[in-house]
Amino acid sequence: MRGCSCLEVRSFRLTIVLLISSSSLAACWMPTARAADFSEFVFLENTDSGTVSVVSIPAHEVTSTIEIGKYLDDVAASIDGRVIYVNRVESMGHPLSKRAGNSGEIVAVSTQTEEVLWRVPIDGWPHHMTVSADDRWLFVPLFDRMYVAIVDIAKRQVVHHLPAPMGTHGTRLSSNGRRLYVGSMLMDMIVVYEVASRMPIGRIAFGDGVRPFAMTADEKRLFVQLSRLNGFQVVDLEQRKIIRQVDLPSLPPDIELPEFYPHTYNHGLEISPDEKHLLAACSAAHQVCVYRLPELELVKSIPVGKEPNWIGFDSAGQFAYVSNRMSDTFSVIRMDELTEVKQVAVGDYPQRLRVVTVPERVK
Repeated sequence: MRGCSCLEVRSFRLTIVLLISSSSLAACWMPTARAADFSEFVFLENTDSGTVSVVSIPAHEVTSTIEIGKYLDDVAASIDGRVIYVNRVESMGHPLSKRAGNSGEIVAVSTQTEEVLWRVPIDGWPHHMTVSADDRWLFVPLFDRMYVAIVDIAKRQVVHHLPAPMGTHGTRLSSNGRRLYVGSMLMDMIVVYEVASRMPIGRIAFGDGVRPFAMTADEKRLFVQLSRLNGFQVVDLEQRKIIRQVDLPSLPPDIELPEFYPHTYNHGLEISPDEKHLLAACSAAHQVCVYRLPELELVKSIPVGKEPNWIGFDSAGQFAYVSNRMSDTFSVIRMDELTEVKQVAVGDYPQRLRVVTVPERVK
């Protein structure tokens, strides 16, 4: 600095201060910029189209469609939100359903680029899947086998089987990730497994086939839909005992209930993120019934599309989402108004959906 004037020295010091301040401000803003890279989307499988509709939140518009292949059954998501897992079955032209088969596959898709990452063949008819809490395993119930397949996500292969009753359909993980609940449509029960040991630790008996079920975060109450019940049953999980049955509103006399198997009266049950409401699809009457928790008081019945099948929520609990498989649409319900505010056209025979927080989406 020798030979510099006082003005030049002050100017040099000011430049240094401004550079430091700019760097600090940039550092402060960086986390905010990264947070903005996370966005929520609904990934909705269209069974007969063999596609997944990607629906943006909160605009609730279909932003893209991912081609997978017929016939899809479910979509699950990795814990980090970077991958969805979609299962599909190879149709065997079964007299019960064109969507039935004795083999299928799991397809992993990037939520960021929508690129198919890998495919794993499955020996059986896959139903509703669950991802383990540590993002290592995918539990795949197989309807026509007496076991649940466990896919090692890193190895991309089936590495183990859980012994299970025939007709496994739905799965749920406890909030702490320690227990897996598996429902059977054919043997009328839910089997509880310890994830760490991969061993069954209990059973809950029902009087009909187990369809969708939902569980409170404290793992004290379980709400269960059954094939031929216009309502749901309440289970005390500490006793593993049915303690109550809640009937949905009476069906109009002109509604014809399904005559043949699988006798699906209702399909779709979910608890809001704040656990203040339970939403139950009344598929036969084309509406969703809202119950206040914990008293299970009916608050409102909301008309939606034809044959609602699955229910989900955004992470904030502002919106509930319902797939309408006979309307080929997707309903958006505002939870503060308990009103359907939008119905969006999607693919052919939409069923299961997942809301996923996607980091750094580039599609």
